[in-house]
Formats: sequence, C-alpha cells, structure tokens
Amino acid sequence: MRFSLAIAIIAALLIPRVAFTDGVVVSVPTPGGGQYTPPPAGKWVPYFSDQPFTPDRQQEQRRPAPVIISGTGFFVSDNGLFATNYHVAGECSRVVIINTGNGREIPARLVQADGVNDLAVLRADVPRSTPIPLAFGFNLKPGEDVLTLGYPDPERMGLQQKATFGLVNAATGIQDDPRLCQVDLPIQPGNSGGPLLSLKGEVVGIVTARLKGDVQNVNYAVKVDYLRQLLEKRGVASQSGSDNKMSRPEVVEAFKNSVVLVLCWQ
Repeated sequence: MRFSLAIAIIAALLIPRVAFTDGVVVSVPTPGGGQYTPPPAGKWVPYFSDQPFTPDRQQEQRRPAPVIISGTGFFVSDNGLFATNYHVAGECSRVVIINTGNGREIPARLVQADGVNDLAVLRADVPRSTPIPLAFGFNLKPGEDVLTLGYPDPERMGLQQKATFGLVNAATGIQDDPRLCQVDLPIQPGNSGGPLLSLKGEVVGIVTARLKGDVQNVNYAVKVDYLRQLLEKRGVASQSGSDNKMSRPEVVEAFKNSVVLVLCWQ
C-alpha cells in the first residue's frame, strides 16, 4: 500500500513529534472576500494542538466551524502557476493568495496534486507572475547554504514576509527518506510550501515539516525533483537559474515578489 508523505512522516515519528509547518488554523467565519484582515487575537490555534480532548471539544468536532489554514507558496510560471504543499492547499473549498502590500485577496484553484510527495500546483487569477528558477535536481551537499522566504504565523508575527537562513544537514530526510533533505534554517508554522533556495537563486526544495520535541531546527524539505515531475505532467517548462552565486540579500531581493501568502478554507 502506498502512503502519502504526510502519513509516512506521522507514522515514522509517532505523531506527537512531528508537525507540518502550515501551522495555524483559524476558527472564524469565512470572510466575504475583498480585503484580508487577520482574525482577532486568540482565534488562532496550532495545527497540531497539545490541548487535552474534552467534551466541549468533542462537541466542536461534531459541528466544526469553518477554518482557514495559512501557508506559503511561490510562482513557478509567468501566468500565475504557483507551488505549495498538498497539506496546505490540496483539499480546500476555497483558496486565495494575499497581496500583503494592500491586503487584496486573489482567488486560486488547484490544477495538479501529488499527495504522496506532499505537493500541489495551483493557478492564481493574476495577469502575470515572476517565477523562481528551479534547479534541475537537488544537488547540494551537507554544509551548503540555503534560505527560505515565507509567512510564518501571520497573526503573531505579522504579514511582512520573513527570510531565514541555514545549512543543508543531510541529503535525506526522516528515516533516510530519499525524497527529503534535512536543513537547519529556522521555520515556523506557516512556512509550509515555501521555496528552499540555494545561493544560485534556484529552488532546490519545498519546505514541508519540522521535527518536534527535544530537538532544535531539525527541518525537512521535499526535493525539487518531485516538483519538476509534477510540472512536466502539465507540460510546464521550468527555467533554471544562473551558475553565479549571489549574496543572501540579493537572493531575497530577487525573489521576494515571487513568494505569496496562501490561505485555504476547509
């Protein structure tokens, strides 16, 4: 039987020790559209809650309120295609990306999904977008620099895009899973689906999970190879980057407008 990457991660780590980084679920009424406003303080809860199960929560499960899951995505074409994690936007009744400059909601729809490798490709209703080049395959070695851009925990940390930096720790993931790489750049709930970038300005992976418990900065990304395969199924030709390395600020500046906040209504 084939298990999805999400199920495999949970099974391998016995659930309490792993958390996907989509991070925040908002139990608030669905907005009517237009401009996105963060929910009132206290309305956001972790995606994997440590609260005890009570009769009141059991009642909530019988009559669930609409929830909004936040994550990160990045453009992979010049006509609005963007990638994120399947666990962020693969099973939504409604998806939007947010222009964090003016708060405008931009509708999006799912066009390709790979639940096994935790990837989703969607199309946003934008006239033009700037894609981030994709590496031909994951080719970094332990010790090489990587960074990510994203929108961790928007209510507490704000809607300003965040950049974090770190190193490749291993070319495999949980229990030596060859689909993943391990990195130590800090990620938080809401970083899921963000691009893992090399200093060549290429996507080498997609941020997907972090290890919880008595560990620090043990994080994982799906290798870019699987995203390339997904795009090829739709006939999308992805460009590669330059052989020249850039500084960290140069990478951030070059691609900050290609990374978006993703909201999923469930």
